[in-house]
Amino acid sequence: MAALPALLGGFARVTELEVSTRSKGEGALALEADEPGVLEQARAFIRENDDVVNVCITLTLVCVGLDQQPLEIDHGALLWIDIDLDEDGRLDPTTDDPIRLRVQLNADIYAPLSWGNVRDNTPLATLNADRLAGALERIERAIPAELIEIDAPDYPGMVDPRGFRVP
Repeated sequence: MAALPALLGGFARVTELEVSTRSKGEGALALEADEPGVLEQARAFIRENDDVVNVCITLTLVCVGLDQQPLEIDHGALLWIDIDLDEDGRLDPTTDDPIRLRVQLNADIYAPLSWGNVRDNTPLATLNADRLAGALERIERAIPAELIEIDAPDYPGMVDPRGFRVP
């Protein structure tokens, strides 16, 4: 979790962080990223609570518009860290992947086909695809993990491990 903000680079910035625990429930800790020492507060909370089951990091996407001007998309993506614990509060040994990192995009600025009013999104996707691809590559290199699944049924044949394929 601590490494993720730096790995985002020019793709996004963290705006909110929420930690859920088994004992305290959903949103046991909720922080705005502009609060001083937010990462240190989150790390301290996680060290003090050994039953963390989820961390949700809300991102503002940092993009470029067709006019080549900076464009930010609030709540444009989420990073989820899900942790499966057994009855004793330890990592669940019966689960193949007890710790998972999920990337959830809430905007299709990287997709060549949009679900918005303008369906052909190729120009915007071309301008922004490298930002997403770079972040995914940095995360893959820095975190010892493997890609398990790509869930993008609305974008058949357009998504790979580095994001969207732009023609």
